[in-house]
Amino acid sequence: MIQWPSIIKRLPRILGDWWQTLDWYLLIPTGCFVLIVLLVFVSDTQQAVTPYQAAILDAAVRKPPHLKVELSTFPDTTKEETFVTLKHNCWHPDPALTDNCDKTNAANAQQNKDSTPTTKPAVANYIWLTIPSELKKQCRDKTNSLKTIQQILGLPEDKRDFKLFKLRLKLDKVRRPCFSGSNLQDKFCTFNLPEPPVLPKPAEGKSYSEEEVEKLIEDYKRLRFLNEQMLTSWRDGFSRAGAPEQQSDAYGFPFTGMGWTYNWDPERENHIGVSEFIIDEADIPADAGKDSQSPEEFCNQDLS
Repeated sequence: MIQWPSIIKRLPRILGDWWQTLDWYLLIPTGCFVLIVLLVFVSDTQQAVTPYQAAILDAAVRKPPHLKVELSTFPDTTKEETFVTLKHNCWHPDPALTDNCDKTNAANAQQNKDSTPTTKPAVANYIWLTIPSELKKQCRDKTNSLKTIQQILGLPEDKRDFKLFKLRLKLDKVRRPCFSGSNLQDKFCTFNLPEPPVLPKPAEGKSYSEEEVEKLIEDYKRLRFLNEQMLTSWRDGFSRAGAPEQQSDAYGFPFTGMGWTYNWDPERENHIGVSEFIIDEADIPADAGKDSQSPEEFCNQDLS
């Protein structure tokens, strides 16, 4: 057993006169400086995780309660339905009109060039949608309507000008971003991946039918979307390649892959947002998007 008292008593004899030769006036300030540098380094490497960053990590991990979240369904997919999408105030289904609007707001865009994006990455040019009444229920009577909507939809906070665009869409063009399938009639997303498409091998001299080719393309697009969505969502700290000053790719997204958005409001007991959907931008009618509202107008309007 170590006899610390005896060691301490013999310490002066062990050190001899060495300790007396030290320049304590120099040693003490130097030691303090080194200690401060170490403390700053530790604090930089152990920065607190923001609620949004924590949401990305949490959404990427599947949990049993996720299987019990009931989704909005549409039994008859031959009809049309009204959805809303959050976009900057210049957005329009026609890219040419969006570009023209952007040019007129170039000064405002330059002023906000360092802002964090609030729209999810446009994987395969998909537009994210939700049902107006569901979104209004969660954002009604909130102090900051835009931030609340961004939290509900699982988007990083962005203080630029945004609007809710109302879109009347054909349901057969709308998809559900769900790992187990995109069927709008399913009440739940599951962890069961759909079976791979099985097509009969064409007989010699024959080719696939147009329907079979379309099915293959549709299945491929859906699988590519989900894979790319995971890669562009479950990450943090990246910047756009070749343009570090543009932070549009720096932040991931709390993508659940279960058909519902992750509401990252830290004050909520649970983080279940609203049912979410996607549509290829090419399938949006050119005359859609004419009806738009500011976040404040949308959230305080009667439920419909």
